[in-house]
Amino acid sequence: MKSTIENRSPESDVFLLFSSLPEGSVVEILKRTTPRDACRLSTLASVFRSAAESDAVWKSFLPLDYKEIVDRSLESSSQSHFSSKKELFFSLCDSPLLIDGGRKSFWLEKKSGKKCYMLAARELFVIWGDTPQYWTWPSLPESRFSEKDSYGFKEVEVKSSVGIVGDEITEKIIYLDKDTSEEEVEDEPQAPEDSAESSDGPYPKKRGDRWLEIELGEFFNGGGENMELQISITRHDGNWKHGLIIEGIEIRPKEEL
Repeated sequence: MKSTIENRSPESDVFLLFSSLPEGSVVEILKRTTPRDACRLSTLASVFRSAAESDAVWKSFLPLDYKEIVDRSLESSSQSHFSSKKELFFSLCDSPLLIDGGRKSFWLEKKSGKKCYMLAARELFVIWGDTPQYWTWPSLPESRFSEKDSYGFKEVEVKSSVGIVGDEITEKIIYLDKDTSEEEVEDEPQAPEDSAESSDGPYPKKRGDRWLEIELGEFFNGGGENMELQISITRHDGNWKHGLIIEGIEIRPKEEL
């Protein structure tokens, strides 16, 4: 009489366990993960694949106030024709919405579903911003907004500060012109165009959309309501400045390692 012993990995036991659960239970489990985790799990087993298409899962990844935010957009009518919440989620990730009269842009971070905003240049308070002698507001076709600044800073130290009003404000020294030393390095590997380089240094770095960006600072949102965020860029030297085009200020979640 011959007997055989079946070797099974711990992973196969886990999938067997999930396969025995009702789809509704798997949906509840996926709702407690992240969009990235749900997509990854859907490629591993059919029980996850089916549950990961559920509207209940993708609705849980959308912000609670997403309908209110979408209604603030001129494109709100186009957001009501999606066949599923998953399709809506990825549309809000890949196609930022102009809201509040075109002065702000809203989208979702694809990995986590967290909110991201960009304040257009016209939404910022700029000293003498309405004086043509000092600032102009041209329209560039590659911009999501209609107007941007066209005078700025050149090769000078600039102080940036970010924080919640009434709480700790972080400050740092940055430069708003490109690091010329990088242009002298030739055989250095270049980052792919669809991914932004690290922007936590003192000089601007190229983004995937070919704009340059630099981190002005960071703040912690403890979940409170009606908090005022203060962001400032200052340089007090009395000299003329020029050559800077501002698309806006982007507010997004800090990348997790």
